[in-house]
Amino acid sequence: MNAERLHAVVLALRQESNERDVVKKMENLVNSLQAVGLTLLLLCIVGTASDRLDYEHLKSVVRIETAPTTAGLPEGGCGFLVGTDPANGGRLFLVTNKHMVGDWNAADGDIHNPYPWIDVFFYRTVTDASERGYRATRINLVDHSGQIDASRVRLYQAPRVDVVAIDVTDKVKDPSEQIAWISYDRSYLIPFDRIESWQTGIGDEVIALGYPYNIRFLRNNYPVAKVGYVASAPGEELSLPINTNNRRGVMVPLILEGKYLLVDGLITNGNSGGPVLLVGGDKNAPQPTDQAVGVLNSGYS
Repeated sequence: MNAERLHAVVLALRQESNERDVVKKMENLVNSLQAVGLTLLLLCIVGTASDRLDYEHLKSVVRIETAPTTAGLPEGGCGFLVGTDPANGGRLFLVTNKHMVGDWNAADGDIHNPYPWIDVFFYRTVTDASERGYRATRINLVDHSGQIDASRVRLYQAPRVDVVAIDVTDKVKDPSEQIAWISYDRSYLIPFDRIESWQTGIGDEVIALGYPYNIRFLRNNYPVAKVGYVASAPGEELSLPINTNNRRGVMVPLILEGKYLLVDGLITNGNSGGPVLLVGGDKNAPQPTDQAVGVLNSGYS
């Protein structure tokens, strides 16, 4: 299986002084985005100033398996949790890729044959008989008509951007599930010039978390890390010519244009939907924190 190139093309959320406004912004995560060229930037409450990644980041990333595809086998990927504590009236979302909820194709940007459900391997407050601290929870994705349930699944409004947010609040609140979770709890719509002020630029190292080739920690199901590098100057508009197969299997050219923060690294199947972390974040801050600056998609060769 060939390794794919990572392009962290994501969205950004504006700082809100009111916590409820932040939650509302997360609830409308996809619909609030105005253009493809925005960058996801989430502040993790558990970051450190160390050059090493804080292990708490691993607990925000969960493994995902889809319902069987038309080929008869499930797809594997991952996502990460974003939101505020449901116990205090907040909502919790699983951010991942559109192709993890159905047959999404970059050529047309549509989702055909949505999966009826996905299995999310949440961490648990108690271990099972095998002393493993995780198990699958089934998340239904479609309504009674077989269409994507818009009350749970929030698709990024730009069709060719492979990002979706899935509301998992009800599962986390269910005491019988015994889910232990850590999330990115605050979000900001930050202009690119603010990222530039962090002295972040081309060549800075980032870490991608996920489950490449389904590699994971056996006891606790933690993801593994891979390294990439910032490959474009924040705030610059880019033209990205790519080739992708359409639904007939024919290779067709596409050009994506807009403000992107391009990250380059070798990413494989199983990384889809995971976060891209900039260790240390704002280099000017007295106590820098690790930042999530992207969400992995399927990549372009």
